[in-house]
Amino acid sequence: MAPADWARLSPLLDELLELPPPARAARLAAVSTRDPDTAAQLAALLAPDADDDGQPVATVGAWRLERRIGEGGMGSVWLARRGDGRFDGVAAVKLPHRALLAGDGRRRFAREAQALARLAHPHIAALHDAGVTDDGQPYLVLEHVPGQPIDVHCDERRLGIAARVELLLQMLDAVAHAHGRLVLHRDLKPSNVLVTDDGRVKLVDFGIARLLDPDDEVQATQQLLTPEGAAPEQVQGAPLAATTDVYAAGVLAYRLLAGAHPTAPPGAPRAALLRAVVETDAPSLAAAAARATPALAACRGTTPAGLARALAGDLEAIVAKALEKDPAARYRDARSMAEDLLRFLHHQPVAARRAGAGYRAARFLRRHRVAAAAALAMAAALAAGAAGTAWQASRAAAERDRALALARRSAAQAEFFEAMLTQAAQDTRPITVPVLLARSRALASGATAGAADAPVLGMLAAIQVSLGDAAQARSLLADAEARRAAADPADLDLRALLACQQAYVASLLGEHDEARARFAEAATLEVGAGTRAECRLHEAFVAQNRSDAAGAMAAAQDAVALLDRWPAATPVQRATALGNVAYGHHLNGRPAEADATFDLAIERLRALGRGDTPVVVTLLNNRGIAAYAAGDVRRADRAYTEALQLAERLAPGASPPAYLLHNRALVAFDLARLDEAEQGLQRALAAADAADNRESATVAQIKLALVRLERGDVAGARRLRDAAVQRLGRSPPDSMAAVSLRQYALREALVQGRWQDARAAADELVGFFDRRGMPVAPVVTLLRQRAQARSAVGEFDAAAADLARAMTLARRLQGDLPASSHVGRVLAAYQQLHAARGDTAAARAAATNAASQLAAALGPDHPEAVAMRAAGAVPPGNAAPSPRVTSPPPREFFR
Repeated sequence: MAPADWARLSPLLDELLELPPPARAARLAAVSTRDPDTAAQLAALLAPDADDDGQPVATVGAWRLERRIGEGGMGSVWLARRGDGRFDGVAAVKLPHRALLAGDGRRRFAREAQALARLAHPHIAALHDAGVTDDGQPYLVLEHVPGQPIDVHCDERRLGIAARVELLLQMLDAVAHAHGRLVLHRDLKPSNVLVTDDGRVKLVDFGIARLLDPDDEVQATQQLLTPEGAAPEQVQGAPLAATTDVYAAGVLAYRLLAGAHPTAPPGAPRAALLRAVVETDAPSLAAAAARATPALAACRGTTPAGLARALAGDLEAIVAKALEKDPAARYRDARSMAEDLLRFLHHQPVAARRAGAGYRAARFLRRHRVAAAAALAMAAALAAGAAGTAWQASRAAAERDRALALARRSAAQAEFFEAMLTQAAQDTRPITVPVLLARSRALASGATAGAADAPVLGMLAAIQVSLGDAAQARSLLADAEARRAAADPADLDLRALLACQQAYVASLLGEHDEARARFAEAATLEVGAGTRAECRLHEAFVAQNRSDAAGAMAAAQDAVALLDRWPAATPVQRATALGNVAYGHHLNGRPAEADATFDLAIERLRALGRGDTPVVVTLLNNRGIAAYAAGDVRRADRAYTEALQLAERLAPGASPPAYLLHNRALVAFDLARLDEAEQGLQRALAAADAADNRESATVAQIKLALVRLERGDVAGARRLRDAAVQRLGRSPPDSMAAVSLRQYALREALVQGRWQDARAAADELVGFFDRRGMPVAPVVTLLRQRAQARSAVGEFDAAAADLARAMTLARRLQGDLPASSHVGRVLAAYQQLHAARGDTAAARAAATNAASQLAAALGPDHPEAVAMRAAGAVPPGNAAPSPRVTSPPPREFFR
């Protein structure tokens, strides 16, 4: 077929493939009355597709097709399972209609694979594989997304306007990621924006995506589009850009919020839809909402009048800007549109509206409605001549003093940054973050510094904590407190903030009594909601580090509630608090909620242009901890790696934080990358020593000893253990270092076959966690290890009881994850127990199940997965059960 013929037939073929068979036949007959030759060509192209109602092929690559889950103009989508026996897995396999493989169809399908290969984002369905079957059928293997189209999800759950905007923000973040990788989606419509039951958006179907780089040789005449979401330039065949997807996002937002299409009436034919895209201006959102039925408004949790009020103003301006006919008048990219939507959520002035004095005043009053209402009430009382009571006068004076103190702090910080940047600008050499921090401290605490620099020193201390230098943070905070006491002892908010920072730093240095005393001091002070929120966040940090699930969640939720009521709360503060709620979900055994909430917190920061900040390093690190605790080791590895790379970009030439190096080394060890684990722990030890953080250094040294023990270097491990004991000194018995040392002793006893010693150590450690009500991942390991020691001396029933409890906890930690290293390792321990009892069939079944879990969680080539596959494949007649199990337990580290 000549290119010109394909360009003529392609739009008609797209239209026909979108129609059900009866409507398709009627439309083809209509074409035939006008142009019989074209109709005949279309019928020939459609003929191979007519028999595609069943399963076209049984397998594609390593995947076995099970059932059709989607059908569209471009092709069909099938639910598939891994069929080569290496591991269990579910995917969505996309097969293009064979009719579309004519002309440039194969190139277009290959381009979709090329576009997807560029993308890696939590809100984009990932590409797993691509290929061509023996009979010439191309296919893509994609992440299976068990979700609903975004409009169906919202309507079924009767989501309000703010919740719908939150979902749009997730979608726009995915689109912005694609644009950053030079990929246009070009088909943003509800069926391509899926939402899972836990509220996570997944962008799918890049079938007509376009690459923005110069070597993309797509024919400009191919108008591949969905009329309902097409931009004017797509219809007119003009050049496309990121603004094309912005227009489609505007259409989707209009439909999601107002429940109608901006330009096309329902049921309009394709030609009318395309003409309206170019010629018809969209009514305002509020005007569309005013025509909404009660049922439509109820799906948005309101009435028609309430919906019109909710959409008037900022939202209608944002959507109108996205729907401008002229691409130059729209938002320049998805990120800009997201930023305006985020401003809307936070009651800040949006860029889509002219920022006149009246509008800004209205936005200010909305953000500060509590303070504004108080001021209005006071003004009314004065106008009426009411005499205030002594209590009211005192309260007003306190609020005035608090406002003045906050203004002084803000002015001090602004003056400091001006001086710091002026000094840096005069230096022609590149300045690293460590150098900048050193200069900042000298500037803030030098001989010419003023007493008002106390809040600046507190801010610098927070930065040092984020970089893992608790000792330097303590010094800065001591200086800050001395300056505060000398300059303004009446500033109770600053006093409380510094006390809470000192409490957190003390806890990082293992001084828990000092931490409790500082928090108690802050709690006695009468301070504002913002200060209370900051202190509750610091209490959440401490509870997290001590695995206090209930305390961590309560403190984080209190902080979120306080910030919601505090008009001056910043988006960064809200995102930080949300990240701590995510960590609370993790500690309370809700991995899916934790991951979704971490996603939301990070996305909010990225939408604000704060994606490259220490706050995101912390969120990524905590996301890695949550994934690792749930048994999703490879996801944890990705989170830690991203966090480490960001930390190194933020401070080139300086060591990343010790905690981050330590955490990533643990995952490397779990993934059997022993050299990488040892190097990472050595770096963590050096970083902790440089920061004078004795407890972190001790823990890193103990973990190094465990690596040496795993390598069989018992003498080297013992030397490291002895050095750690010297470092430990008189640390509290519940410190992380003290617990890690007891865990090392247990591991060593198991490796050396000292079963009674191992059992006693396991008893002590299980009791330690049980007394504190901490059902955490290390308990799974401890129960497995105690089961091994018991099985080795013939206490099979007691060992089985330990494994039953371990499996219950492992499954709870796993949540709704498809696989877990904890579950896999408990199954592996069952295999050893069954083998010790002589139950070969049960041992093989446990090994097979363990291999599946371990391959998915740790990788198919991981030594533990390989060992379990081998154990499950042993023929029954060749099995030689042993009454004692003396092999060491699988690799693992305690957190």
